[in-house]
Amino acid sequence: MFMPNIPRRKIYETLLEYEDTLIEMQIMLHTEENFKKFSEQFNQEGIKKLRESYRKIKGLLIMFLNNKKFSTKEKFEKELNQLLTEEKKSNWKIFKNRNFPVKFKYLSYKLDNIFKNTTKIDSHKHGKELFKIFDAFNHFIPKILELRRDKMK
Repeated sequence: MFMPNIPRRKIYETLLEYEDTLIEMQIMLHTEENFKKFSEQFNQEGIKKLRESYRKIKGLLIMFLNNKKFSTKEKFEKELNQLLTEEKKSNWKIFKNRNFPVKFKYLSYKLDNIFKNTTKIDSHKHGKELFKIFDAFNHFIPKILELRRDKMK
């Protein structure tokens, strides 16, 4: 399969996975009762899903904004896996790339720290604080994807 560059569709598909987990989190945080009922299940699966989809989105965005081209699907998968496993390298690429707004770079740094230090959501209040940050990332991606290829720096 020839991939001339990373299509926006691929990023949006991964963003849908991220949003599905955010919806689960929002349901859990709707009331204290829901939090008590669903928090254990979300702490086991939801945080991992958010972390995985966040890292995949980040890797795809790096490749998209660097306007990477791939001749085969295997080369694409290899590059993506490298960005997913080498977090310092991908963070450096975000920092260097002028197409990423400064607010996004800060948000990415903040999310990396959250995912590094958070294994579970302890309280309803803690969950609401995390949700705000996760949701901010969710709203930032479409703004970045509006950038036309000929306007990239």
